[in-house]
Amino acid sequence: MRSALRILLAAVAFAALASHAATFKTLDFDQLTAQADRIFIGTVAAANPTITVRGAIVTDFVFDEVEDVKGAANDARESVRMIGGTFGTRTLAVPGAPTFRIGERYLVFVQGNGRVMFPTLGGPQGIYRMRVDSQKSRTEVLDYAGNPVTSLPTRGATSRPKAATGITSYAAQQETFTKEAFVAEIRKRSEGAR
Repeated sequence: MRSALRILLAAVAFAALASHAATFKTLDFDQLTAQADRIFIGTVAAANPTITVRGAIVTDFVFDEVEDVKGAANDARESVRMIGGTFGTRTLAVPGAPTFRIGERYLVFVQGNGRVMFPTLGGPQGIYRMRVDSQKSRTEVLDYAGNPVTSLPTRGATSRPKAATGITSYAAQQETFTKEAFVAEIRKRSEGAR
């Protein structure tokens, strides 16, 4: 009887959670770097949904081809557990919550993995997509929404490309961060925070 009551209460709590959009605190680049337990680059190989003992659906996103940026992996794969997903006929979706796509390559800022509902710092702000630009023979960094990252996030703002104004400008256009330059900034700030 008690376990049935616990499951019912957990279901009600998570139903209430699912009815509200997720909101996340905006962090600047120094905060992202300093607060992250782990920062890595990896390709999502699998999404494994399961149900916790409290009845919540969580999904373990498994990353292959992991490159360590801050902290070290215990093995060649990395896993990030997020609340939500589909298990059998049940689905738990939290509006505004970030997720990952299988086959995509990401740079991820993680804190409290396995202990918090959304371990990516700042929610989607702690997730960057890696895009190969074959014409320029380099990997470029995009924000979670797919916008090229041309500047680092500052307090109260995230990186966004300049909007088209229809005015011709002969000034140098800001370059999209390459993976190497972005990682170098993370490492420089991580070492400076010690």
